[in-house]
Amino acid sequence: MRKSNYIALGIGTALSIATAVSIYWQADFVESSLTARGEVVRLNAGGHHPEIAFVTKAGDRTSFPAGSFTSVEIGDAVPVRYDPAAPRETARIDTLFGIWNEQIFLGALTVLMLLAGRTGAAPKGWDKQ
Repeated sequence: MRKSNYIALGIGTALSIATAVSIYWQADFVESSLTARGEVVRLNAGGHHPEIAFVTKAGDRTSFPAGSFTSVEIGDAVPVRYDPAAPRETARIDTLFGIWNEQIFLGALTVLMLLAGRTGAAPKGWDKQ
């Protein structure tokens, strides 16, 4: 194996730990969070990042900017998941990618790095030092 294989395997191993921790934290969030019906009240950044308003279980109205590209229009209803201790800071659109997008990305990157390390498909130049 080349030096680049070991580098890719090391990065893949570190990413696998980060992915596992991230999945654990996100599963804890899903288990302890509440859901609400949200409504798109504004479209930010050229219409691709909606501002979602919702009413918490405590009766407080709040809104948050959705951080992902979502195909919605003003007035559309969207499911929201939030931590009641910090609704605005933790609110997310309650869909597969709205909740798990970071873990999916980390998992895919982990698999790519581990495969690159195992098969020797690491980018050229990694073994030159």
